[in-house]
Amino acid sequence: MIHSEEYGTKSFNLDVPKRLDAMNALYENQPFDASNEEHSVRNIVARYRDIEELFPSELIGKALPYFIDWLIRNVHLVEITAFSDEEAYTIFETMNDRGLSLTPTEMLKGFLLAKIDDERKKTAANELWRVRTQELAALGRETEPDFFKAWLRSQYAVKIRERKKGAVPEDFDRIGTEFHRWVRDHASDKGDDPLTLRHSNDFYEFITRDFDFFSRQYLHLMAASRTLVPGLDHVFYNATLGFTLQYMVLLAPLRREDADDIVRTKFRLAAMFIDILLARRIWNFRSIAYSTMQYAMFRYMLGVRGLDPVPLACRLCEFLAEETETFDSNDRLSLHQQNRWQLHLLLARLTEFVETGSGLPSHYLEYVDVVGKNRYEVEHIWAGKPGHVRRVL
Repeated sequence: MIHSEEYGTKSFNLDVPKRLDAMNALYENQPFDASNEEHSVRNIVARYRDIEELFPSELIGKALPYFIDWLIRNVHLVEITAFSDEEAYTIFETMNDRGLSLTPTEMLKGFLLAKIDDERKKTAANELWRVRTQELAALGRETEPDFFKAWLRSQYAVKIRERKKGAVPEDFDRIGTEFHRWVRDHASDKGDDPLTLRHSNDFYEFITRDFDFFSRQYLHLMAASRTLVPGLDHVFYNATLGFTLQYMVLLAPLRREDADDIVRTKFRLAAMFIDILLARRIWNFRSIAYSTMQYAMFRYMLGVRGLDPVPLACRLCEFLAEETETFDSNDRLSLHQQNRWQLHLLLARLTEFVETGSGLPSHYLEYVDVVGKNRYEVEHIWAGKPGHVRRVL
């Protein structure tokens, strides 16, 4: 079952030219250095070493022939032949939709790598993908898929489902539920498709340039969302409100060729805009929930896509000027059961502003204490006259 011999010539039944040296070395029990080989060869050698290390000692010796018989009769290898990359990916996706499915990220990787013809480029792209997705996954189980949704929406989504009965899902919605299929359906050479991936090298650069750039920027945003980072403090303020829609808006103005200082400027401008917008809504007792804000944030995202810092600042100011509700719209801000945490954060921001403006260090992290047990509460101040009692901050 390992090899066949015909006219005195031996050939392995799994006959892949690039793997012959490794297969011969393993079969002859000879040392083999796979460090400079392609990924599949390194995998074969490494898994063979695993078998050597883990093979049960009780099956070595007299028991081995019986184990071989059991293996041959109970383990079946099925060969499936595909006649094109597209057909191979369809089979790959269909089979992995049965039983324990691959994640959308793994499905997307399989599709993109299948389109890269050059083996060395494919190996390099696969390694970059592996390392970067591990970095994302290390930050939390949902961080990896959340990145792909934020990235693809920020750069490519042009439509969102209409708010009417029977409306069909559009770019925004499909990316949120099946981004791997959305990429497959829109990766074409059609002029009206947002993704123009025509040739092998297009898919290679989509991973090594686009994915690399935007995933690095998303990791910076994740770091800024967990603690105060100088220059990106508004990202943290928005994150403490649980506002996950901010990331696609922050990524939208970016272009792949942007230098680091330009990226940070765009992040800061967009995060400040969202900060003001959310504060105004909270002040006017308006919801900032995902379902309430997604249409507005989609509109803002489209409006700032690819803008340089100065046009970006002007466009964001225009958006704020269009808002009818400002801080002047409500002079009776009060505490109720649903806005306690939001007002707590506003009070912490006001306190921090006074302290830092007075030359004192910021204690904002202590005031919000998002990790430990919070020591600060929102208190009621009662009016001096019983007839005028109302809750105020």
